[in-house]
Amino acid sequence: MDQQTWAVAQSSGTACEGSLQWHLIASFPSQAEAEAYRDAFCPDDPAIEVMPLDLLS
Repeated sequence: MDQQTWAVAQSSGTACEGSLQWHLIASFPSQAEAEAYRDAFCPDDPAIEVMPLDLLS
């Protein structure tokens, strides 16, 4: 089984306009580490998400 890499990314633009873009902030070997980073540095920013890194490609 492949190890999933997790990203902390910030969104900009909107999906409705077809201009939604993600900007990688950091990547981690586990979802838990990515969520801990987000919670430590930007817990209240709704534009910051944790997702599999593959989704940003």
